[in-house]
Amino acid sequence: MESLKPLNAKLNTGTLISALGVVTGHRTVVRSFSEREKLVIHEWPLDASSIQDKYHIGLVVSYGHMLPKDLIESFPLGCINVHSSILPKYRGAAPIIHSVMNGDSETGITIMKIHPHRFDVGEIVRQYRLSVSPIESSVELEARLAVCGGQMVMECLRDLPRSLRMAVKQPTEGVSYAPKVKPGMSKVDWSTMNALRIFNLHRALGHLHPLTTTWHTQPIKFLEVRVDDTKKPPDPGNDVNEESADLRRRSALDFLNDNKPKDCANYATNAGKIEYSKSDKLLKVTCRDGAKLIIQKFTVNDSDLLDLLQEYDAFDSKSLDIMLSAALFILVPAFSAALEPSDVFTRTRDCSLSSTDFTKCIKTAIQEIINNLDNKDVDELDRMDPMLMPDMPFRYSDRLGITLSEMALHGLSRTLVNGVRANVKDLSALRLEVDVRNPLLYLEGNYSAILSGVDSEEPIASHGTFNVSIIEVKGTLLVKGHVVERDNNTYLQVDKASFKPQISNMKLSLSDEEDPFPELTTMVVSLANSYWRVVYGEAMPLIEDAMDRIMRIYAQDLTTDVPFYEIVSP
Repeated sequence: MESLKPLNAKLNTGTLISALGVVTGHRTVVRSFSEREKLVIHEWPLDASSIQDKYHIGLVVSYGHMLPKDLIESFPLGCINVHSSILPKYRGAAPIIHSVMNGDSETGITIMKIHPHRFDVGEIVRQYRLSVSPIESSVELEARLAVCGGQMVMECLRDLPRSLRMAVKQPTEGVSYAPKVKPGMSKVDWSTMNALRIFNLHRALGHLHPLTTTWHTQPIKFLEVRVDDTKKPPDPGNDVNEESADLRRRSALDFLNDNKPKDCANYATNAGKIEYSKSDKLLKVTCRDGAKLIIQKFTVNDSDLLDLLQEYDAFDSKSLDIMLSAALFILVPAFSAALEPSDVFTRTRDCSLSSTDFTKCIKTAIQEIINNLDNKDVDELDRMDPMLMPDMPFRYSDRLGITLSEMALHGLSRTLVNGVRANVKDLSALRLEVDVRNPLLYLEGNYSAILSGVDSEEPIASHGTFNVSIIEVKGTLLVKGHVVERDNNTYLQVDKASFKPQISNMKLSLSDEEDPFPELTTMVVSLANSYWRVVYGEAMPLIEDAMDRIMRIYAQDLTTDVPFYEIVSP
């Protein structure tokens, strides 16, 4: 369009151009513009005889079809092409994307003659170079190059045929190719790619194919990515390119010759490690070179968009298998976040028991409550995502004690209400079932554990931070009750409240910088994360019992002082 518009302007003023025809596909911006401006439109494939003696020169911009020899020769001055690179670099269909992908600091526009049978090999008519910002996307760069290309076309046409006579052959050195983009090119390989390479991949392909990776077989796409600009560790020599090879060789020699104690940590072992910065509220992923990427948004399983300031995963190096049942014990009651009665029932009291749309109304009300758990601007709701939780001590046998503290559960506001079923005709046997789903929940906090010694052995103490990431939590919240008359009013008496969760996958981690047995802990966390389903099954009786008690008490407290017909309408 940036080339067609100035050409059309010249046609309308009767200067420089006396005839202008367009070859384009159907349902394109170019066709819409051409039809609106009443330009002559030719269909592809184009018969050379149909345009004989009608035009002096052919101009190709981002068309992608090989022009046959007879068509080129039907133009007295031949055909020229606007190509978005400094040829012979990046011959092919996707020069802009490959330039950004490779982190080039410079690119440009080449206007060249078109030869039959081969793409991008013709003589150079004009070239113009321009710099590329290190944070510029291929979409942004394409827009700048399009404007530049349009200006160069007009300069070339004003100087015809001299521009064509002055054309020079392309250099034989520096030839490279930019083939068509394929979806698989956006896959991140944490073991080989450094942070800059991954970021460049995002800049180049993000608009077409978002960066993809997997977590426990779950496909994840990164939508918003940037490089962490804080100080990073020395690059150990991964992803070496020619420009930095000498510097890295010197760094390696300095390291070998230094007589100071060495930090032998291999950054590659942490590649793909994810951490959440509480102070900055940012999710960071460690890359092959030790540098970090900041991930601002992603999708899980091509479905739910996640705000990473509230849902995030973490891969630390240490964990205890006993933490699994403890974490699940905490996770499930969290669905009954402690809202004030007025907060909940301002949304449900418009739902009429006699209406045929009662369940639909209740579903909408519950979803609205959930959606606002992280909304600071809703006056009647306290912000509850993340949900801060009280300290919880656990005792396993006579030897092992664990206390969890300063806990926060992230992601409650992303819970989806999939369905509601209700039996409200018989007020002596009320029943409500709510099907819910949450794509990702994350629980973090501190822990302290003491394992008592046997006989004269010293007890083993450990303390640090833990986190639990749980993917695809599903289940049905069940509430049963009946109405009672009290103080000349009608109230709801909750008889049962329960929730049995099902989860698709989960990841536990535990971090203790002073771990007395790091090798053992590493082995335990590996086993725990490999066989979490077994532990989960063992923990289910504990979870279900806790749910029956905790949720029933909570539901009773919530409804005790609120008249039934202020919860719902008759």
